[in-house]
Amino acid sequence: MPETGSSVVRAWLTDISWTKNFARADQDVASEPLRIRDLLDSVNSDQGNTKFTAEKILRNLSQSHPDLLYPYFDAIVPWLDSPHAFIQWGGIFILGNLVRVDVDHRFPALFEHFFALLNQPAMITAAHVVAIVPQIIQQYPDWEPKVTRRLLAVSANTYYRKNQVSSECRNILLGHVLDSLDAYYAQATDQDVILDFAQSLADNSRAAVARKARKFLEQHQR
Repeated sequence: MPETGSSVVRAWLTDISWTKNFARADQDVASEPLRIRDLLDSVNSDQGNTKFTAEKILRNLSQSHPDLLYPYFDAIVPWLDSPHAFIQWGGIFILGNLVRVDVDHRFPALFEHFFALLNQPAMITAAHVVAIVPQIIQQYPDWEPKVTRRLLAVSANTYYRKNQVSSECRNILLGHVLDSLDAYYAQATDQDVILDFAQSLADNSRAAVARKARKFLEQHQR
């Protein structure tokens, strides 16, 4: 791991980018957590591709060592509004992972901001939020009813691909919603409304979504 200096940090990030040795990077940062600040600075200031390498290292760290990254929770929040899609998606993923160690209850203040991303025109952005929902409900089970309502409401949303309305993107997202609902179905307070949602997708025009919906119903219908 680099000792000092932004140029040395950048050289290290370039090496990681070329070698794809993110496991080594994770070990390096875990053994010297103060380097997290260097990675954050790189994401926020670098003009080249090293910012994306730094983001991926932090994303991996949020899975393997969320406790080390948690003190920097507030530094990650602005990424939700980043003009760079990969940084925004990284912010969603990282903050979702940090919910597991949210001992200071920072995430509740972020609730509306976070879940508003479901309504952005890019399906992939919404899909990242959907994917992280089971972890959020595990930490904040009382939120399940309102989070479920948010997920089901995406059926009425419009998503775009190459600046064109895409019903296919919405269908893909609905499949991701089913995956998320399946992960916490046993905890859901209104399972009937979830079953109705799955039933509405049983004949979806996207075959993979229709199959997923029928399988969901087979598993969960009494």
